[in-house]
Formats: sequence, C-alpha cells, structure tokens
Amino acid sequence: MSSEKEGKSLENVELALNNWLKPQVLGEGWDNIGLLVGSGKYEKQEKVISNIMLCNDLRPAVLDEAISKKADLIIAYHPPIFSGLKAISYKSWKERIIARCLANDICIYSPHTTLDSTVGGINDRVLNAFKIGNNVGSLVKAITPSSFLGSETQGTTITASAETITKLYRNIPFQQFSDVILSIKVDGESAELSVHGKDGVNEVVKLAESLELQDLKISPSTDIPCFGAGRIIELVEPIDLDDAVDMVKTHLGLGYVQLAYGGSPRIKSAAVCVGSGSSLLKPIAGKVDLLITGEMSHHDILECVSGQSSVVLCNHCSSERHYLPDLVNILRIVTGISNIFVSEEDASPLRLVL
Repeated sequence: MSSEKEGKSLENVELALNNWLKPQVLGEGWDNIGLLVGSGKYEKQEKVISNIMLCNDLRPAVLDEAISKKADLIIAYHPPIFSGLKAISYKSWKERIIARCLANDICIYSPHTTLDSTVGGINDRVLNAFKIGNNVGSLVKAITPSSFLGSETQGTTITASAETITKLYRNIPFQQFSDVILSIKVDGESAELSVHGKDGVNEVVKLAESLELQDLKISPSTDIPCFGAGRIIELVEPIDLDDAVDMVKTHLGLGYVQLAYGGSPRIKSAAVCVGSGSSLLKPIAGKVDLLITGEMSHHDILECVSGQSSVVLCNHCSSERHYLPDLVNILRIVTGISNIFVSEEDASPLRLVL
C-alpha cells in the first residue's frame, strides 16, 4: 500500500499521541482512553493516517462528515466506547457508529481525561480567561495533582517556529525520556515546547542543541508543572463576579452561561473542572469563590452555594469543545500530519429556546 504525502502509520500516530498524553499517568482509572477502534482492513503498522478529524462527540452526523471528507482517524474527546460493548450488532446508535467506522476503515482515538489533566489542556485554557492584566502571573494548581514527577523537578522552555518545534519533537526518543511531561503552545507561525521532569529535561535540551536548529531559543523555566485533575487559580488582583462571568463567556465563545450566586460579589479564586465537575468541585466549595464546570445537579449546586461559592455552568460539551482549534495546532506538531480539521457537524444537542 503506497503512503500518501505525509501519511503516518496508525501505529506511529498512536505512539505519538500516547507519548504526549501519557494515558497511564494522566488518564483517570475509570476512563476509557487511547485507541478504541483500529483499521477495518489493515494491521496498525500498515494503516496510513493522513487526514484526521477532531470532535467532541462522535454522533451519526459527525461520522457522515468524516466519511464524506475521507478522514482516516477521528479523535473524539468523549470515548464512543465507554461501557463495555458485548456486541456490534446495530442495536444502538453507538454500535452502528463503531460498525460504520470499521466498514469505512476509519480509526478512533479518545484522549478524554488526559486532555483535562495535561499541562496546557482544556482546564488550563478555561482559566486563561482570567490571566490578563495584573492577573497574568496568577498562581494555578491542580485540584488533584498528579504525583508522577514528584517534588524534585526542573523545566525548560524551547521557543521557535512551529516547523522547527515539529522537527525537534519528532526527534525526541520518548522511550528514553519517560520521566518528562511536555506541553505545547502554538501562536500562528511560532510555537513553544515546555519540558518538565528530571534527567530527561537536560537530555531534551542537549538533543535540541545537537540538531543545530537555528531559530531555537532555550531558557530555563521556573514554573511549577501543573497537571492532574481540575484547576484552581489564585488571582493576584480580585475581580468582580459579573466581570468574571463575562470573561468566561467571552473566552469560550458562548452566548450564555448559568450562574448560581454564592454571596460574594468579588472573586479572589476560581476552580474549573470541565464536563460534569461535581465530584471535584463540591469538596472545595467554600474554599474557592467561583466554581466553573459544564453541568452540575441541582442539589450539588445548593451545596456549593451554601458554602458561599458561586457556580457557573457552561453546558457540558460547551465547556470542552472550545479547545479543539488549539488541539489542531498541537496535533500537527505531535503527529507531523498537517491535514487535521475540526468537525463542522459537532455541536451541542441542546439549544436555548426563548
């Protein structure tokens, strides 16, 4: 089978995604993440991936789009296989999704909670709404930090063109540097690779220098790597609650959010857990002024408000989907594949009726 242009084998794409997202470290134990559906025709090392579609929810209309646009791989944030399937016999819409993917030789990978936990992931992007003006340097920490790196860590930041960072990333021997966590930011034609860990950090720097990539800027990082479930931000300068709500709404591109008032008109701290965040946010109610999530039950909202924490609900998938355009640029570096696009059919099943 001939390889198209920049096509990579499914085996290599899966490995590249796992090297970045570290599912065994950053994924929750209850989750179902990683490569969920392989090729319906080829072995992993034979299947060529050259066209990737991203979505939040793999629904029938989204799959129709993937087929029409000849996607080889769908990266679906929510795992379309979550509870164990006992058969693929067309009894449910999810079974039909899997059957059609196999029939059309479309693979599925789900990152889910790894994207919540990783440095620069979805939760971090939500809190970027507040990191403006005097609050740029506000402290961010995980609600449930991962213990993967331990306390003795170092970090470095490597800045260059996105093309150069892609070349560097593709040369990192991840099997030798298993003790590092990487984050990637892309801003137009430029990119930033942050490396945190132990011995592997110095090795990545040596590798970058040995490749003689001319536009690299390497600088030590004093930031404490923040990864794990959820995020809390301690603001340098308090802001009005109304302003905070507007910041979240504008930053996520939403027409509306729902607010439950906890009693304080000023916000000194905020926490976020995208999707359904009760299990992480309810225990810290009263310790954080503003709690941000996609959805929360009525009784959990009452618990949080009684603890004097205001609650902002953004709609489950709307709290997550805003990250997909950023993910496109990151995945172009991680996979080395440029033909990556966000589904146009992927949308919330809910709409506001006035």
